Amino acid sequence: MLGAFSRSGSGDPAPESFQGKVLSSLSKIESSLTLHLQKPPGQLLGMQLAPVLSGSALQVCGIKAGGLVDQYNLQVAAVASSGTSWWEAQSLRDSDIVEAVNGETSADDMMKELASSDSLMLRVRRPLQGGASVLPWLCEVDLKRNTARGERWGCQLSPVKDGSDTLDVTSVDRFGAVANWNQANPRLAIRAGDRVVAVGEEMGSPAMLAQLRETTATSCCWLVARGALMPGGVVVQKPPPEVICGPFRKRDGEKLGIRIGRAMESPLRGALVEPGCAGAMVVKEIVSGFLVDRWNQRPGVPRVIEGAVVLSVNGCRDPQEFATQLSKPSVHIRLRAPRAALGADGRGGSDLLEVI
Repeated sequence: MLGAFSRSGSGDPAPESFQGKVLSSLSKIESSLTLHLQKPPGQLLGMQLAPVLSGSALQVCGIKAGGLVDQYNLQVAAVASSGTSWWEAQSLRDSDIVEAVNGETSADDMMKELASSDSLMLRVRRPLQGGASVLPWLCEVDLKRNTARGERWGCQLSPVKDGSDTLDVTSVDRFGAVANWNQANPRLAIRAGDRVVAVGEEMGSPAMLAQLRETTATSCCWLVARGALMPGGVVVQKPPPEVICGPFRKRDGEKLGIRIGRAMESPLRGALVEPGCAGAMVVKEIVSGFLVDRWNQRPGVPRVIEGAVVLSVNGCRDPQEFATQLSKPSVHIRLRAPRAALGADGRGGSDLLEVI
């Protein structure tokens, strides 16, 4: 799906390219929530807020552990359906945008309501990009169905009104192509709250729905996005540390067992889109049993992790020379570690993509 890579002068995908259009769509994805909180007299919310958008909104900058909002979030998690994504949860998170409090829409008036009212109704917008603790997560999903047996794609999709022209996954059926994919790929399972950004090479809700309504189609590839919540203390805008791995010395025809490619090129199997790294070279795959994999099993060494940004190979920083450098008998690689890697339950590290 995301094969040919066309770059702009900055190294990011050209806006007119397929990858560039995907990035544009991601920048518009957001979720809208309405939350109701009860605040006992004299109790503080335990939430840091900052005026944004010229004073027309408030952004959540921090939530105090044990505070009222934190307790509210825990109560929401306790009663939520199993497998509910944090993206759809009726809770408050870092980077959320509060647009109204009890009908008040200016930052000053909202702050007064938050301080004085015992009953609070908040209208919240949750952007996929641009926040302090959220990154877009992308996955190419290869679906197959048996039309002779009447098998369906097997999920409910709805156009959204946030300007992204994506499709919201409102529910997943027990049977069908999506259920089959989820069973075979639990780390990459599609669930309610995900967004379908593209179907094949088609983008835009009308074109994607038309593609999916083709009764004779037995296979298709979806590009699915969701918001990945960073673990506590990880700030998206702060670059992760750089590490040097190697040297990897090849003997008797040994191979590195590593595949690199552009961040927005196929395959995308649970890839985080780091700020400013859409056009970067990243580690796509590490093959079990080869040099890099064996290096990773050594104690006390920096590991080569899928999703890490490749900064240089043998000191060379030109991505067009990386393949040549990787073919040499001795190789060392400078990497910027990914903020986290998706686990089997869709979480990052252990908590990247919070599921309740």
